[in-house]
Amino acid sequence: MAHRRRPKPRTAPGSDFDTTSGWINFNARPYLTYLALTGRLRLDWGWLLGIGVLKPWLVADQMGLPLSSQATDLRERLVGLGHVRDDRWFRLTWALIRLVLHRGDSDLHAITADDVEDLRQAIQRLDRIPGLDRVIDPACLPTRRAAWGTNAYRAGLALFHAGITNRLPVPYRGLPRPPLSGKPRINAVLERFLGTRPGPASGEHVQRPGRTAALRAVAGHRPPPHRQPRPAAPR
Repeated sequence: MAHRRRPKPRTAPGSDFDTTSGWINFNARPYLTYLALTGRLRLDWGWLLGIGVLKPWLVADQMGLPLSSQATDLRERLVGLGHVRDDRWFRLTWALIRLVLHRGDSDLHAITADDVEDLRQAIQRLDRIPGLDRVIDPACLPTRRAAWGTNAYRAGLALFHAGITNRLPVPYRGLPRPPLSGKPRINAVLERFLGTRPGPASGEHVQRPGRTAALRAVAGHRPPPHRQPRPAAPR
């Protein structure tokens, strides 16, 4: 494609936006991150997914937590296993830090497979999170759902291969496939093929029950004549 479709950027707040509340919200984020990393607060998915700018790694580094080095090790491990080609667009840290802040536990090894699945389910239900449509354009939700879901899935892979979680995340296959047709597609091909053959294998002379016999005749393969059993000799 000559031009890739990019997600719609976030728009500026409207005229009814409370500047004071916005200023407090923005400047309170590092403190909220500190509370979550010290186990004093658990942040919900609505806040973690709807927040525009979240920079928790600086706070974690200032606290002396090994989260940054652990995330780097997990990313390199997953790239080395071939699950992603490179880490240029691979945002493992996006999912990891949200798992940590949601648990309210800075220990990365405390994350469970259920935590990963909880995040993935929240991403699948973005349109059901109250108030999320006020910070993210509903038209952008499918794009965000796909990108965030991939990040969360790969985070689950990395955590499993590092021995932190006990099971692999199950990939979502999307909508179920339509049921298979009761009439195989090859039937139409066979009908066209038999219709072009001369002799008894053409037109309406070939009945459906005799399709196998007609194909054998066309291929030059004829079964041996049926032999009648010999009558028993009189005694």
